[in-house]
Amino acid sequence: MAFGYAHVFALPPIAGDSTGVRAPAYQFTFSTGGIAYGKVLSEDELPEFLADELGLRADVVDETMNLLHTEGKTTIPDVEISENDAAVMGLMEVGADY
Repeated sequence: MAFGYAHVFALPPIAGDSTGVRAPAYQFTFSTGGIAYGKVLSEDELPEFLADELGLRADVVDETMNLLHTEGKTTIPDVEISENDAAVMGLMEVGADY
């Protein structure tokens, strides 16, 4: 298992449909210090991903979403994801330079 941190930040909204409604999107990046994995999630998908896939407590998920709405970014320490779990979760290996 790899321990690291998750960095989540807001992306420009994605056009949702022909009416011009734009849906919020977020970049989730998990870094172990050597390898980084990422995935783009919608406003509805992110809390479910954090709770169900990562197993974060409800208060951590709520705090994360509140910070994203007010500041546009947040970091979650002490996250544990194995390489196999990363693949199952749909995370792709990415470069990280933030």
